[in-house]
Amino acid sequence: MWKIEKCYKIIFEAILEQEALKKICTEVGMYTNAGIAFINVAGNLVASSPVWRNCFPDSAEKKHLTLDTYNQYFGKKKLKDWSLQVTAVQAESKSVGYVLICFKNKEEETEFEGLGSILAQNLQHFFAQESEQYKIRQPLREHVLSWYVFEEVCSERGRGLFEIEKPYIMALIQRENGVNELVRELYQAWKCIVIYENLEGIYILFYCIKKAEPVYKILKDSQILCSVSEPFEEFSMCSSKKDMLKRMSMLRSREEQEKFRREKEWSLWGIYTYTTSLFKKAGLKDYSVNRLIEEDEKNHTELYQTLKTYLFCENNVTETAKMMHVHRNTLVYRLKKISDMLQIDYNDYHVSRELLAYILMNDISERT
Repeated sequence: MWKIEKCYKIIFEAILEQEALKKICTEVGMYTNAGIAFINVAGNLVASSPVWRNCFPDSAEKKHLTLDTYNQYFGKKKLKDWSLQVTAVQAESKSVGYVLICFKNKEEETEFEGLGSILAQNLQHFFAQESEQYKIRQPLREHVLSWYVFEEVCSERGRGLFEIEKPYIMALIQRENGVNELVRELYQAWKCIVIYENLEGIYILFYCIKKAEPVYKILKDSQILCSVSEPFEEFSMCSSKKDMLKRMSMLRSREEQEKFRREKEWSLWGIYTYTTSLFKKAGLKDYSVNRLIEEDEKNHTELYQTLKTYLFCENNVTETAKMMHVHRNTLVYRLKKISDMLQIDYNDYHVSRELLAYILMNDISERT
């Protein structure tokens, strides 16, 4: 029979060490012959003992609470010969994590209830610190389901978890001041959303979307840096959309005040982040583009930006002039000067695409 005093000793001796939670989990688990795990507020596995990992290998491998493990602990489902116990870690009247224990000797249930309380009380500040990195508060089950959608599944398999009707829009929002209010506004407007938060930011999957524009308007009006996809209908595309939004978020804004990034305007920039390391390593340059940059630096002109905007606008003079806030004649003059300087036909499709590729890679290699 194990003694609670010995557990106290293990906790106090380990609490100041580098990997305190891991050490406490392992040593208390070995001493009591129980499985012990610490789960943070978002369902991530912070630490676990060998016995717990043997009982729940899937959660241990993925370092996150799976839906099966959640249902066994919080749905009071039986696990063969094991008894399961959950103790919530409380800080300022809210749950900041959970102590999960599994044990075989039913007669020791009272002792393990006491052990769970002791662990929760003494490790409260660890869990409170861990929870501070998360901006969005939602029930643990919602965290588990959203983890499946964004990390584990991203395929048709995930649709069995709850109703996710097409069409979809996905957004990645930076964790800035005001993000809580933005998420609340989005939820009140649609409710059909799945929220997932990690170190990259806050991912939101809007589903059953009838009109995309109201979503874009709220995101744009918030003035919080965000990347958002175009509407799509295949749930299996969630993974690629998530990756694209991450790539788009890595880029610095073309204009400092530009916070809203929509896939149709920024996806090409995102794609070229894949080539950045190769571009730098090979030292690739398009010397005609470099000539424009040198001319701008020497004479304070805007030839490089003019050509880039013109190519982005698919060689449309009217649209380019509007985007650059210049008179059409001014733009035509600049384009003539660029043509004379470079001695190339930038209206030729193949030439214009090649130029745009070099411009994008040049910008991205400078910014990342």
